[in-house]
Order: sequence, then C-alpha cells, then structure tokens
Amino acid sequence: MTGSDLFEDPVQAQLIETQKRFMKRIEEGAALRRNQKERKQLYARWRQEFGDDVARESAKYVEALLAGKVGWPKFGK
Repeated sequence: MTGSDLFEDPVQAQLIETQKRFMKRIEEGAALRRNQKERKQLYARWRQEFGDDVARESAKYVEALLAGKVGWPKFGK
C-alpha cells in the first residue's frame, strides 16, 4: 500500500457516505410527491437537522426531480 492509498480510502468512504445521505433525503422527499404541504414540513425539518445549505440543496433537487427537470442521481442506482 502506498501513501496515496492511505489518503484515498477515507476520502472515498466519506464520499460514499455523503452520497447515501443525499439519496436518503431525495427518496424521502420524492415519497411525498403528492403532498406539497408535507414536503414543506419535511424541508423545514431538514433545515433544523442539517442547516440551510444542505436543506436548500436537497429540496431544490427533490422539486426538480418531481418536475421532471432532473433524473435520479446515477450514483444512487
């Protein structure tokens, strides 16, 4: 194992974990596709749990997904 291998493994693991958490939020929001009021409540909860930036990024993606402007993230398949 080289020195770069030692550095890459934790970074790769962190990236995978970040992707999993993002997919979980997207799936949670998309499951509420028919209930805008509940989605807004979910987004408010995300703001409290994760902060404004993460909540905003996730909510925008969910809304774009539901509108058909974007597809499911490729890493989520």
